[in-house]
Amino acid sequence: MNNKYIDIVLNSDYSENVTYNHPDFPVYIKKEKLSHYPDYRAVSHWHDDLEFILILNGQMSYDVNGQKIFLQTGDGIFVNSRCCHYGYSNTHNECLFICILLSPLLLSANNYFIENYLNPMTLLPLEIVVKQNAHHFFKDI
Repeated sequence: MNNKYIDIVLNSDYSENVTYNHPDFPVYIKKEKLSHYPDYRAVSHWHDDLEFILILNGQMSYDVNGQKIFLQTGDGIFVNSRCCHYGYSNTHNECLFICILLSPLLLSANNYFIENYLNPMTLLPLEIVVKQNAHHFFKDI
């Protein structure tokens, strides 16, 4: 594979083998370009992590469990745990974006929080949340 490409390592069930920024802290935060994926397309995958994408410049399409969403500069998307998803551009347009993966373990500080907030959220049929002009939400990141 070309060295410039981002290689998403998948397990046999298509779950991503996430490589966090630091092995002792389950968070992945990177600024990425869609052109760093083969054919401007990430491979379809899922993970236990909660995923947040913020489009800094450009546009891309995002597929979440078969639902296609168009995102452009300033838009953001939240993808819930265990949803199959990938970003792509059929027209090979460049897109600069921030990708944040957060392990649900980070939100499990105590049993009350787990039982009343974390479990209900990850068990909801909620797959995605799209926010237009989300850059205001991410401005301090």
